[in-house]
Amino acid sequence: MRCHERSLKGREFGATGAIRRFFVLVVLTAVFTNPARADDLSNDLSNDVSDEVSNEASSGTVGYPESLIRIWSTVRVSHPWVGEDLSGWDRAFVKAVEQSLDGADCDSFGLALREMLESLGDPETRVAQARNRNDAGLQPVVAERAIRPALSWLDEQTAIIDVRDWLGLTIGAGGLNAMHNPMFVDVFAEAESARTLVLDLRRTDRPAGAGGFDSGAFMLSAVLRRELPLILKKPLVMPTTASRQHYGYSNQGITSEFYHSGHYIRDHKLVEAENTNAGKPAAIAVWINEPESDAHLAIVDLIAALQDSGNGIVVAASKRATHVDPYAYPVPVLTACGFEARLRTSVMVNSDGSFGFSPAAFVQAGGSDKLWLNATEEAFVSDTGDRPAGGRRFPLVAESDPKYEGMRELSVGYRLLALAKFWSAFNHFSPYKELTDRPWDATLAEFIPKFIAARDDLEYAKLVAKLGVETNDSHTSISAPALTEYFGTATVPIIAREIEGRSVVVWTGDDEALMDVERGDIIVSIDGQAAADRLSDLLSLTPGSNRAARVRNAHSRMFHGRPGSLASITLKDGDGRSRKVTIRRTDGAAGRWVLYRASKTADAAAIVSDDIGYIDIPRVGPADLEGVIESTAGARDFIFDMRGYPNLPVTDFLAELSDSSGVGALIAVPIVRSVSQDTSTKEVSRQRFFADADAPIPGHVVILVNRWTQSAAEHAALFLKSAFGDRAVIAGEPSAGANGTITYAYLPGGVTVSFTGMSVAWANGDKLQRLGIIPNIVARPTIRGIREGRDEVLEAAIAHLESVRSVSSGSVSKVGEFADDGLRYPGTER
Repeated sequence: MRCHERSLKGREFGATGAIRRFFVLVVLTAVFTNPARADDLSNDLSNDVSDEVSNEASSGTVGYPESLIRIWSTVRVSHPWVGEDLSGWDRAFVKAVEQSLDGADCDSFGLALREMLESLGDPETRVAQARNRNDAGLQPVVAERAIRPALSWLDEQTAIIDVRDWLGLTIGAGGLNAMHNPMFVDVFAEAESARTLVLDLRRTDRPAGAGGFDSGAFMLSAVLRRELPLILKKPLVMPTTASRQHYGYSNQGITSEFYHSGHYIRDHKLVEAENTNAGKPAAIAVWINEPESDAHLAIVDLIAALQDSGNGIVVAASKRATHVDPYAYPVPVLTACGFEARLRTSVMVNSDGSFGFSPAAFVQAGGSDKLWLNATEEAFVSDTGDRPAGGRRFPLVAESDPKYEGMRELSVGYRLLALAKFWSAFNHFSPYKELTDRPWDATLAEFIPKFIAARDDLEYAKLVAKLGVETNDSHTSISAPALTEYFGTATVPIIAREIEGRSVVVWTGDDEALMDVERGDIIVSIDGQAAADRLSDLLSLTPGSNRAARVRNAHSRMFHGRPGSLASITLKDGDGRSRKVTIRRTDGAAGRWVLYRASKTADAAAIVSDDIGYIDIPRVGPADLEGVIESTAGARDFIFDMRGYPNLPVTDFLAELSDSSGVGALIAVPIVRSVSQDTSTKEVSRQRFFADADAPIPGHVVILVNRWTQSAAEHAALFLKSAFGDRAVIAGEPSAGANGTITYAYLPGGVTVSFTGMSVAWANGDKLQRLGIIPNIVARPTIRGIREGRDEVLEAAIAHLESVRSVSSGSVSKVGEFADDGLRYPGTER
């Protein structure tokens, strides 16, 4: 916030801009010096860093790791150069969290926090130290002072303008109006003949109260920005800011570069030299106290530009090993034990690409003016004119996210690093975080003791899976070696799904061992465990946007086990008779494409009734499109089956079967800007479709969906409904409710997690995630229908099309009448 305001407003030289800056600084100063407001601002600037961590609530094995995780997360997303060494930042966290747990007291935590932040090599990201504003040598404020800078001559070629009394610019007859008075015009004109001009800004007055608004620093900055151009020989290119910006979650190497991170660099502003025909000093030197002091930060960008442009040099008291950055404005964050961490969110970038600012020469604080003059002369002699104002340079090369392959038995530090990575990635980059059943923020404190207590890699992997369940996202998946071994890689050629609240066989292979297994059989038990209990166990480790999707995913593992092992399955037939079958598990017994066809009875493309064309989009590939059109030629109404995953873009169909163009969906990608840490920002765009068929569908359309309709399939349903508008209805059961390109994260132990990285909504903005595609005509398979080999959803669609033909108007605006459980498609009855 403070950095944002400074970078936007700090370049205004007119009266309006100066006044605006004054009020901005007053507000910000009040905020940072008011403990209650400082807490609020910390929370605003850093969503994932809680300001409610107290000594009592944060003690023990939860508070210390939680503080470290939140700080680690914020730094990882926002620090300008942490991306250069992501693995180093990970190691710093592991060391810190283990150290804080070993000590288990505030001293240990404070030391661990300090060392973790110091690993960045950035003085602006640190455990804050109280700054003594009543420094020795500063004089108390008096009631009246002259506001005009004083000019003196050391010799005929060297002039010094004394501006050490900063508050003198604001106190007295001039007051705030002083910044509108051309107070430097006369002294600059008098100093035109000087070969060397020294601006002595070594402050001697005391800022107006510890933590109060520093009107002296504000006034000097405003006046110098207006009047310094009078003595410039060359224009100044003012420094600018660079901050991290993320377009989704990147650096994983699994998906394309759709999601990416980078640096957002504001444009440099140019300050032109004035009165170029007038005499100007050949050399300008600026003397300041310690450049890192709060007061001097108000003018560092200006004097850095002066030095960077070759107009002059800066000489400062003392010497600091690192470079000064007026744009750092660290975000204050309260942690466990009452420590305050200050986290940098931006960096100053000079015109030459260097970071920060470093004076040309240093003089011991308290040294005589003669020492200062000698240092100035030496600096002018040694200055080559092309010395960078700062040190580090762009471009930064980001490190790929470490995979930690080969790590199985993890220390507590690496287990907590896994929690930090997963929690942080979803916290910052899930567009659907607000849709979770429980606040995502609350999961951190809950899972910390569980990750600490995990005894082996299986318990650890299960915890990652259980955290995945908390995402309520059907795109969340957990790939972990221990989980793979736990579930088993082999299964039997049987597909089951939930029907009427029971686990029911909907497909079997042709193996002779399956002769006693019939479609429609109810699964009673597997390997001696009741099917309901087995399903419950699987659900505890199975993510999903809604219960139907979770049950669907859990059923896909119902029969899993070790390759070659025997699955003992107890079944119950239609007459209520039980029987037991034993089948050997093998790899690759049934793929998802078989699953999509398990309850379908029609060909992939056909005329299924009088003038009703049927196209099963998941079974059609790009090479089949021409044949599909021929197979359904002459159809007046159409059924598009989206119960499965499509093999080609649905827009290919629309180009052949529709003459309308429009918006099919709204997509939005989280954009995380480190200055504000605002993860609610999203780039919204409209996805359009274009169709120009010579013979578009003249009649009505039914789109079939079920719990296997997910992601691209849901996307296709959106486009189909948008293309055919009121002529189209949805039939079946709600879809999986997970649409948007997936993003991935690597965790220690060879674990990979994923979740939805962008949001997708209907063209009118209605929600899809978790809700799914809601049918107008609710139709689900029944156990009896499965046993009879019927596709009851297709039958319901055919019945609907035949019924609307009997309506003379042909309107489907009252399509809600067909829903049997109150479900409505968003937007059809507006």
